[in-house]
Amino acid sequence: MSERRAFSVSIFARHRGAILLIHHNRLATWLPVGGEIESGETPLEAARRELREETGLEGQFSALHGVVSGAPPGLLAYEEHLAGAKGRHLNFCFVADVERRDLRPNHEFSEWRWVAAAPAEAPDNVRALVGQLVASPRVLAERWLAAFNSTPPMRLTTVPSCARSGPRPAAASPGKRHSGPGGRTASPDSLGCAMNRSD
Repeated sequence: MSERRAFSVSIFARHRGAILLIHHNRLATWLPVGGEIESGETPLEAARRELREETGLEGQFSALHGVVSGAPPGLLAYEEHLAGAKGRHLNFCFVADVERRDLRPNHEFSEWRWVAAAPAEAPDNVRALVGQLVASPRVLAERWLAAFNSTPPMRLTTVPSCARSGPRPAAASPGKRHSGPGGRTASPDSLGCAMNRSD
């Protein structure tokens, strides 16, 4: 009997640097969401549909750096694997950024994780692609921004009129910010004003 073959997609949903993996009920392993491409669909159309059907999430599929011209946005890789009774999947792998982590799971899985590294029991290709996504410059930048934005917001003061009434102290160099009372950030000019006040 000849091997069944089908085109498929897998979608690595990404939220603030973490990647969604599901524990697939039939295959009993950790995988990204995905499924077979339906007749008449492009791989990108199938990826959007599968992500929505399996999780309730809508994804932003953006062009990746270094990908050949003409490739669909979000295309990460192509690989082939055995999919149990479904035969061999000729698989297009996508990455999609999502705005939330709460899912609406379907019958294919009941357990899921947002990970920075794939579990050891996940297939080799899944571990490799998760590692590639987690180490990407975009993810590192997103993590830095998330950490930065989790701190109390800084407030920059405007330069008051009294700053023009006296010379600027030598210690207040242009462009340097100084932390004031309560953790607020003041500009060099406003500090100069405070230091030169005589009242």
